[in-house]
Amino acid sequence: MRRELQTEQMRRRILDSALEVFGAEGYDGASMNAICTRAGISKGIIYHYFAGKEDLYLSCCRESTQKMADYLREHPVSGGTLRQQVGEFLALRHRFFGEYPRYEAVFYEVLFGHPLYLRPQLGEIRSRLEQVNLDFFRQTARRQPGTVPEDLDACFQILLQGIWLAAEQISEPDAEKIRLHEQQVIRLMEIFFRGLECPDATEKQEVIL
Repeated sequence: MRRELQTEQMRRRILDSALEVFGAEGYDGASMNAICTRAGISKGIIYHYFAGKEDLYLSCCRESTQKMADYLREHPVSGGTLRQQVGEFLALRHRFFGEYPRYEAVFYEVLFGHPLYLRPQLGEIRSRLEQVNLDFFRQTARRQPGTVPEDLDACFQILLQGIWLAAEQISEPDAEKIRLHEQQVIRLMEIFFRGLECPDATEKQEVIL
């Protein structure tokens, strides 16, 4: 039991140091030497727990994304207008980072798909948020008057893919770019749900067909 505790403590020490270095320097700018210095350990110890820089970085990404997903599940959005609900959902991210600031920079690296050559792995990690986002969309759809939430999952997934794709087009994200992206997300969801609320949707669909 003591050895297991020591193993977990060392792994935690390495991850905390890596989160700080990756957060400050990004993946490309970070070095294993800098992480070792921050942790006060030798490089050999890191390689005992992680295969290398890529493995360590992806571990940081997994942890930050999972922590965010857990936080969103633990803080469900209350009622209100559509804009208020979406705004509250996005604001939960900022609340999370206020409580756990060490995850912020790495989380946005995952969101915006950096570095490019790791996008397949980052996309898989990002999928940890997929179910949380889908649950939010379903709940929001049920709250909108006139909407029929059944069989909307495919539409929600397409919407999410569009949001992810838009995020990946942003290079070197800063606070202003993140703010503009979130405003676009709110507007996109408003348009999406307003379309669902159209009372003549069935009739219009028959005319088109």
